[in-house]
Amino acid sequence: LLVYSSLWCGVSLAPRVVARKEASAAEDVDKRHGNGMYKGGDGVNRELQVIKQLVVSSLTERRACEPYGLHEGENGSRGMNLLIKTTDDDRIINVGSKNTMNVVAGGRLIILSPRGGGYGLK
Repeated sequence: LLVYSSLWCGVSLAPRVVARKEASAAEDVDKRHGNGMYKGGDGVNRELQVIKQLVVSSLTERRACEPYGLHEGENGSRGMNLLIKTTDDDRIINVGSKNTMNVVAGGRLIILSPRGGGYGLK
């Protein structure tokens, strides 16, 4: 027997701003989560501005398949990892879920985390 309450809604991440010698980052919350009796967690959009050349690795999940909802709850939405290259007229490249790349100064890495799936009928 499972017991659920309003406290079981998906956990959402809190936005923050980070500045370091190599890069600076900003975050905001994305409210496109899966609906249901208990909604899925909100995602976070992170943008990393590279100050000096870096080698960046990403090891992320839920970029190809969205987080699924349970017991007729709606699916969440997929995440995405994007690289904006300043050397190619701000070309936007989807770098996939697992990758290692050289990012030159001025480049931006945008990480859109997946949004959780909902649980149960609303």
